[in-house]
Amino acid sequence: MDREVSPIWHDRFARMITRALPPRPKAFVLEVNGRSGRMTSELLSRLDDATRVLSLVTDPALASIAKTRMRPDWKKRVYFKNGNFDEVLGMNADTYDLSIANLVLSTEVPDWKAGLSELMRVTKPGGQVLATMALRGSWSEVEDLFEEVLRDEGMREQVGVLRRVQKIRPRPFLINRVLGELGLSEEDYVIEHQRFELLFPSGREFLFAPVVEYGPLPLWKAIIGNAKDPKKTFWRFMNAIDTYYRGRVLGVTVNAGLLRIRAPGGAAPSPADTFWSGFPQLHALWGGEPLPAGSATNMPVLAEDDDFDLDIDVDLGLDAEEPEPEPEPEPEPAPEPEAEPEPEPEPEPEPEVIGELPDPDPVPRPVEITASTPPPPPPSTRSPARPSRPPSRPDTPVDLDAVMAAAREQARFDEDDEGDEIGDPNVLAAAIDDLLGEGEVEEFDDIEDLDEADFEELLAEDDED
Repeated sequence: MDREVSPIWHDRFARMITRALPPRPKAFVLEVNGRSGRMTSELLSRLDDATRVLSLVTDPALASIAKTRMRPDWKKRVYFKNGNFDEVLGMNADTYDLSIANLVLSTEVPDWKAGLSELMRVTKPGGQVLATMALRGSWSEVEDLFEEVLRDEGMREQVGVLRRVQKIRPRPFLINRVLGELGLSEEDYVIEHQRFELLFPSGREFLFAPVVEYGPLPLWKAIIGNAKDPKKTFWRFMNAIDTYYRGRVLGVTVNAGLLRIRAPGGAAPSPADTFWSGFPQLHALWGGEPLPAGSATNMPVLAEDDDFDLDIDVDLGLDAEEPEPEPEPEPEPAPEPEAEPEPEPEPEPEPEVIGELPDPDPVPRPVEITASTPPPPPPSTRSPARPSRPPSRPDTPVDLDAVMAAAREQARFDEDDEGDEIGDPNVLAAAIDDLLGEGEVEEFDDIEDLDEADFEELLAEDDED
C-alpha cells in the first residue's frame, strides 16, 4: 500500500495540504491517521524546528514504517500513537494550533459534519484545520456502469444502496452550507477543489489495481453482498468497462477537495485573505476589498477605479529594419496553339434489310452535358410506388394499470437526488458499518488530559522503550 497506493492517491491530496500550511512558529500539530509517515515527514521538514507533531496511526505496522522515515533530529519533535479518529473525541478542547486530517472525513468517518466539528473543537482559537476528502463525482465513470450492471441483474435494492453511498461524498455547496451551520463566516474558510484522472488500460487492470482494491472496491463488494452470484456480477462489470472503453484508455475522474478553516476567535489572518493574496487582480475584478500591498506577493494591487488592462507583447516580426523585397513574378509562357480537331468520318450507310419493319422508336441522340445543363435522369423500369398501408393496431388492448404501476416502481429508484441532504448521521454511519462489518476495536490509552507538558512525558517514555 505504501509503495503502490500512497504515491498516486494519498500524496495527491497531501500536496494540497502542504501548499496551505500556515507559517506559524512553535506549532503543536495533530495529524489524524498519519499512515506510513509520508505526510508527517513533510510537516516536520516544512515547519520550524520548534514544531511538535502528534500523529495517530491506525496500524502498528504502519507506525513502525513511519518511524523509519524520521530523521535523527526529528526524534524529539514527533510522537506516533496507535489510534483512530475515536481518540479525538476524548481530547481536551483548544489544544492544537493546527489539526490535519488527510482523507479521513467521509471515508473513515462517514458523518463528516460531526468529525469536522470535533477537529474544530480541539483546535485553539485562531488555529487552522486542514482536511481533504473526495468530493461528489469521484469514480463516476465506473459507478455509472456498475449501476447499469446492477439494474440488468435486477438488483434494484442494491442500486438504492449505491446511490446512498455516493451521497457520502459531499458536493462543495453542501460543505459551504454545513460550515455556515457550524457558525463560520465566509472569511473563516476556503473550499478548494482540484480534479485529476487515474488512467487504466482495461477493466481487469482497473479492478485489480491496488488503488481500487484498497479504495472503493470493498464498498462495492459490500453493496452486492450475498445477492445472487457476486463473481458473475463483477465479471459483467469488468466486461461492461471493456466494451464501453474499447479502443480507448479508461480515465476515472477524482474530485479532490481541501477545507481550510480558521477556528473562531484569535487574531490569525483570514484563510480567504491569505488565499486571494496570491491573485490580487482577480480579487479586485470580482468586487473584493483591496488587499494590503505586498501581502505574500509582489504583484500590484488594483484600485477600485482602475481599469484592468491586459497587455500582451507579441513579436510578429513587423519591426524589422529592412523588409526583404518580394521576388518579381516570372512571365507566364505563351499558350500553345490548339490543334484543329480532325473531321469526323461520315458513317457508312447501313444495308437495307428486306422483310423487317422499321423501329418505331428512334435511337435517342447523345446530349452534351455542360455546367448549366443537368444530365437527364435514366429511364426507370420500375412500376409506380404504391401508397403504404397504415400499420394495423394490436387486437389486444394495453393494460394501463400495469404500465402505470411499472412506471411508479421505476421512478422510485430513479428519483432525482439534486437536493442532497445529510440526513440522520447516526443512521448513515450505521448503514456503512452494516455494509463493511463491525470489527474488534483495539483499546488504547486514554489521552483525555493530553497537553503540551504531557507530550514531553510521552516522548520520554518512548525513549525508554
